[in-house]
Amino acid sequence: MNIFDSMVLIHLTKLGKIEEKCEIFKEIFIPEAVKNELLYDTDKYLDAKIIESLLNEDKIKVKEADVNQINMLRAFKFEGGELEALALALSNPGSVLFSNDPKLRYIANLFNIKLIDTMAVLISEYKNKLDTKEQLLEYLFKLKKISKYAENYVNGIIKLVEMGFFD
Repeated sequence: MNIFDSMVLIHLTKLGKIEEKCEIFKEIFIPEAVKNELLYDTDKYLDAKIIESLLNEDKIKVKEADVNQINMLRAFKFEGGELEALALALSNPGSVLFSNDPKLRYIANLFNIKLIDTMAVLISEYKNKLDTKEQLLEYLFKLKKISKYAENYVNGIIKLVEMGFFD
């Protein structure tokens, strides 16, 4: 099961890649709290309108997170979308969790949950020949502008791509 936290979906939408991901993954799941975060202001944000449309078309599905898992995970001081996305992944063994939250990465690792961030999605598409090097670089430069990734991290990845590290 592919479970997404809000920021990865927002990034993929802003990069114009969300529809492609819906086709590739076949099923994308989000918990209710992530849906609420994504659709907070559909009148103001174009990405929210796009995601709302994908929800209405059932290309992104909402699945309820287990209340017992949510309560247990509160010990880690998570809340909202991150909390429910992690609970949903715990309740569905073998799931892949898509999130950019660094704290969530550590906790997911404790529970042997595979966690992938936006950067890894983009690099994977290049490695699997779904995007060209030029496309990947374009996405990375856009991501640098729209994300909260540390600039030196994104610049480092860009440098690695330019050097052919992922070829």
